[in-house]
Amino acid sequence: CLSCANVACGRMNEQHAVQHFEATQHPLAIEINEKYVYCYICDEYIIGDNAQGDIGSLRSALTDIGT
Repeated sequence: CLSCANVACGRMNEQHAVQHFEATQHPLAIEINEKYVYCYICDEYIIGDNAQGDIGSLRSALTDIGT
């Protein structure tokens, strides 16, 4: 979760990330190995970045630490 740093499995496993979204309405999650950002409100992956470059910075940081 990019709102509160909750770590949970995604839709392909036990769906804890979906349950977290339903309980908290925190819309954005990241898959740390592949660095995919997912929006639960849009029900889509976010391919690009926001205007401030936050998603790109996060992806770079995860790459730098070798996740």
